Amino acid sequence: MSKLLPKSLYANLMEEARYRVEAMDAALSGRISLPDMILEELIYLQIRLLCEIVGLGCLIAHGDFTQHDLKKLRDEYDADKIIKSLTPLSATSFPEPVRIQVLPPGPGNPKGSVHIDEAPAGSALTKDEFLRLYGRTGNYLHRGKLRRLQSRPPYSAVNLTQATECAKKTLGLLDQHRIRSPDNLRHWYCALKGPDGKVMVFETLAPSSPP
Repeated sequence: MSKLLPKSLYANLMEEARYRVEAMDAALSGRISLPDMILEELIYLQIRLLCEIVGLGCLIAHGDFTQHDLKKLRDEYDADKIIKSLTPLSATSFPEPVRIQVLPPGPGNPKGSVHIDEAPAGSALTKDEFLRLYGRTGNYLHRGKLRRLQSRPPYSAVNLTQATECAKKTLGLLDQHRIRSPDNLRHWYCALKGPDGKVMVFETLAPSSPP
């Protein structure tokens, strides 16, 4: 594993996620002109890589805190396998979308403050939706078999509306989120674009539970 501290490694991974999100946005907004078929593939391939970033991010966060042996997952890239392996170990093994509001210093608030709210329901992928979508993106890894070539010629009509919706819900999961340690005492909060335009990751410590 990298010599970077886990939180710094997580921030680096989220920086990569931000670049991938920006690439999708450039394509969907028309700043990059592509045939619809190629555009659909680009969206789903970036979504797949974002899903794998989520899986690796969960390993970074939980591998730092948990006492469980996660050694077998250090060589795993498959987001489905990672998330399904972590789920029995902890109910907090998946990002939770939130809304982060950073208030600068001002009258009555000399040090500034941060407010956290839950994200609106339905704005982000659930864990089940995430796993299904990751599986579906596998259909875009290869051009296909010869016997099925006629069913997907270069001029095939594609469902860009569905691809765009999947991209939005993937962004909804990552844009601003929280991931918790298995004991629920450490919370990492992340915004892909903080007040300075860069990725922001910070940690909060919850009060210890009574014995």
